[in-house]
Amino acid sequence: MKYLKTFKNLKSETDNIKLYFSGDLKREFLLVLSDNDDVKGGILCGKPNSKELDFFTVTKSAVSEFRKGYGTKLYLTAMSLMGNRGLSPHRRTNSTRDTAKGLWKSLSNKSYVKQINLDLKLYDNNPLLDSKYIITDNSLKKNLISNVKKISNDAFDTSNKINKKAWDIINKEMNI
Repeated sequence: MKYLKTFKNLKSETDNIKLYFSGDLKREFLLVLSDNDDVKGGILCGKPNSKELDFFTVTKSAVSEFRKGYGTKLYLTAMSLMGNRGLSPHRRTNSTRDTAKGLWKSLSNKSYVKQINLDLKLYDNNPLLDSKYIITDNSLKKNLISNVKKISNDAFDTSNKINKKAWDIINKEMNI
């Protein structure tokens, strides 16, 4: 339960953090984090094209400031939304950024995160990236998703100013 205390400390330091959800849990979704009503970043997750695979992958993510806790909160919340299906690093190309690799490494060492090696290997002998991750603590999952507000059925809806700002940050960070 030490991690719940740590997470509550993060929450108390960031009481003004809000999470917004667009899309659906069948195909793809965008999760946006704002602090004091200023969008700080987002994470786009999608289902791999293979019908046999039920987990989601992180296809794009970025934060405008590398303030400790923003990326972690986005990834943990996305993992919570996926439940037992799991979330994996980007699976389409070998493009997982070093900052994301560091975050996955940190998450893999958490007692409340279960790392499951995938049969299909896309990275050369890198079990960290050829895995999916599941949060095992149901109370933590519930805590993480309790404050997520759905704002659109479309992950790519930029008519909403929150999504537009998140996409601006992601596209800038991804050099798009």
